[in-house]
Amino acid sequence: MNMFLRLFFLPLLLLAIASLAEADGGNIHITGNLTAQSCTVDGATDFTLSLGTVDRADLPSVGSTANQVGLNIPLSCISGTKVIIQIDGTSVSDNNTVMVNTGTAEGVGTQLLEPNNNNRPVPLGSSWTIIENSQTSEVITLGARFYRTGDVVPGTVNATATYTLSYE
Repeated sequence: MNMFLRLFFLPLLLLAIASLAEADGGNIHITGNLTAQSCTVDGATDFTLSLGTVDRADLPSVGSTANQVGLNIPLSCISGTKVIIQIDGTSVSDNNTVMVNTGTAEGVGTQLLEPNNNNRPVPLGSSWTIIENSQTSEVITLGARFYRTGDVVPGTVNATATYTLSYE
């Protein structure tokens, strides 16, 4: 019986001693940020563009445009920065380059344009490189205009877009 007790209790005793040797442990979380060379917008970051007043005769058919105006966004950059812009907003259902009018007029929306690219209408929700290799002072140039979407009813025209700049 004495041999049985030794064979039975000796492993249990060794297991108990081994568990006493355990130490507390935990996780190490490492965090940080990596940034690219960047630019800052000089002055105000919000802009208001007035397209003025247009007669509905100046928008004779769906797809007609009128009253293009320009917008310059001045930047101070670290030389050599690649600047990417994304424009977001609510588009009309059948054309993601035309922003929904939130004013009282009907049958008209607005478009943002990229004048340095043959006035290409900007697809909302897309991003593109607007400055490939910056100097220390840069200007992002955009345009805006009326765009006829359907039967026109006179009234106010309003739209809002959000721009986001990122850098590489």
